[in-house]
Amino acid sequence: MKNQNVWILILVCVFVFGLFGLWQFNLYQKLSKTGASCGGDWSYNVQCPIGSYCCSLKQGPLVGGLCKPFIFSILDIFSKTKPENIYKDTSENIPEYMSSVGMKGAKTYKTSNFTLKYPLDWKVSAKQIESYNSPTLELTKENGKEIQGGYELPQIWIGSFEIYSTSGAICANESYCEKADKISFSIKGKNYSANVFKRQLWEQGKFTGNYFYVFQIGSNSELSLIPSKPTITGQFETMVEKSEIESILSSMNY
Repeated sequence: MKNQNVWILILVCVFVFGLFGLWQFNLYQKLSKTGASCGGDWSYNVQCPIGSYCCSLKQGPLVGGLCKPFIFSILDIFSKTKPENIYKDTSENIPEYMSSVGMKGAKTYKTSNFTLKYPLDWKVSAKQIESYNSPTLELTKENGKEIQGGYELPQIWIGSFEIYSTSGAICANESYCEKADKISFSIKGKNYSANVFKRQLWEQGKFTGNYFYVFQIGSNSELSLIPSKPTITGQFETMVEKSEIESILSSMNY
């Protein structure tokens, strides 16, 4: 009789854990599709669904995070759904040098449907933004300036809009973000421009009074016609860096 009770208890536990696992898996699939943001930017008061928690993106202050089921780490290991790699080339097989066509002495990043030229003292890699389906190209300058949040100056992202916050806001939670300039470039003979905003540098838990500049274009423009529908986000500190970014973006071809 005692053994029978033990087996009944085991079966009940298996049933309960099975239901819990199924519930968590369904929640995992739902949150993976919606990418619900929490804990930052415009989502301070967002409550994650029952059975999930707010997982920080660890991208600096005020950025926030995404809602994840309690056993996200386990489910993510066994998930068979992997992002589609639209960018066939990655940082490991980028050509080290290509003859100067268009940009003098430039390197070229090339895939089956996308080409980008950049100066010899810049570098490019493919970065996976957690809740974005496709890899995002990240361009930085050799010996660039490191700033709070794991960013650099100058820096360009081509792909996901979730760079500074889960909502895509380029000024994150700063109470005042002054419009300071415009950035302009041309792709295949068509001109594009975007407002440039001034943001304060954040160091050691406080604003420093020093500034850098940010811009974003693509989510609501004809750039969305480019394969992988990229949003272009960039940041820089000097006008020389701005000019370099304009040249890089003007070299895009698809």
